[in-house]
Amino acid sequence: MDQGKLVKDLLFHIRLGEDSSIEFKAVTYEGERPKDPNRDKMAHEIAAFANGQGGRLVLGVSRSISVHQSAGRYYQRVGSTKQEMKPEVLARLFQQRSQARLIRFDEALVPGTQVEDIDKSLKQRFLKPNTLEKEQLHKLHLTAKDDYDEGLSVCGVCSASTILSGPRQL
Repeated sequence: MDQGKLVKDLLFHIRLGEDSSIEFKAVTYEGERPKDPNRDKMAHEIAAFANGQGGRLVLGVSRSISVHQSAGRYYQRVGSTKQEMKPEVLARLFQQRSQARLIRFDEALVPGTQVEDIDKSLKQRFLKPNTLEKEQLHKLHLTAKDDYDEGLSVCGVCSASTILSGPRQL
């Protein structure tokens, strides 16, 4: 595999985030020696993958969940400038970075939908061929499930399905 393809594939998986098959570990150093993750933490992660379906351990990727402020204000990058965050943007950022998994409206299940409602040309264009389709769709918040049903999320219906343009009735 050439280096460009490897980098592109790695960035794709980082964007999808951690799950049962991929773990990110930030690396900190003390002098020239790695301080964290230490040998025991690495052994535990490797053993967990070995006892399951296998997986990937990616070193050097931080999974920061905090929201940072400066002088009591919150800023974001917009193009090449920094701007103070609007309250609605800040609220969304806090939701996204929250340790408690919140269900947002666009991730809610739309009853009566199914994965087959996703436009096939969009799946071919955006999904990686060597990664489980179901997993990718869920991580991209295009699908959702509850205790009784599984199907498309509001986001999936609005952005990737044929439901809004086709004759099918829910």
